[in-house]
Amino acid sequence: MRLSLHSENKIALFRALRVPVVFLLAFASIPCARAQQPQIDALAARVAEELSKKHEKTVVVFDFVGPDKKSTALGQKIADDFCDALKKSSPSFSILGRSQIAQALEENRLSPQMPNDPELKLWFAKKLGVELMVLGTIESDGESLHIAVNSYTVKDGKALKEFKVAAPRSEQVKSLMDTPADTGEDQSASLPKGGTSGYSAPACIHCPAASIPAKLSNSQLEGTVVLEVVVGADGEAHDIAVVKMLPHGLTESAIEAVQSWRFKPATGPDGALASVKTTIEVTFKLYYEQH
Repeated sequence: MRLSLHSENKIALFRALRVPVVFLLAFASIPCARAQQPQIDALAARVAEELSKKHEKTVVVFDFVGPDKKSTALGQKIADDFCDALKKSSPSFSILGRSQIAQALEENRLSPQMPNDPELKLWFAKKLGVELMVLGTIESDGESLHIAVNSYTVKDGKALKEFKVAAPRSEQVKSLMDTPADTGEDQSASLPKGGTSGYSAPACIHCPAASIPAKLSNSQLEGTVVLEVVVGADGEAHDIAVVKMLPHGLTESAIEAVQSWRFKPATGPDGALASVKTTIEVTFKLYYEQH
């Protein structure tokens, strides 16, 4: 009797609920909120000193999250200000800007609307080829902002020293806090769902199963990752968005599998090849094989 892990893939034609969460935020034009700048400068200086101890120079700073784990215009603004301050504190650092991150998302055929999950961010940081990752969180007690920064070595995900700072919460800051983050235009919003409105459903012609992370070889964890994707006229999955996650690298494994899939594209009412949205389920199952 042998314990085995397997994954199954399924294209689901039901209508998926799009989770309104944000992984990285595209270009935004945000009014200045300078009240917290001295605190951000001081925070960046402390983080730069800590990062310098690792003798690694490539850094990605993701948009700050919060309050209440939300993605807001304030989180974008503080992350941008922090990046600028970090560059001034340590000019030797190579820090990825928002345009580079957005470009990498597009090149990897990932939606900009990805879950704001540290594990997923670490996976993406590896895709970017950087050595260090910075995540920030924001909380508010009504009068002040409480900003925390956590840094990680990307190779092993090891957490470095956490730094915190308090900053005043002005009316302008509150306004940014109440403004949803700008994720850019959703190019897939106007696309039809495969199998509806006269459009056929795309058919999978080369869809290998997702791999099982080695660390789960003796695990009893199982479940389903749900992705919503755009299957283009080129037969590839684009704008891959996560609707339902699984931990321990299973979500990332599902995404990487779907990135390699090839489809027979859908056709529209006129018979021409067409891009359509569809939902894909990647199920990981644990069972015993009898011998």
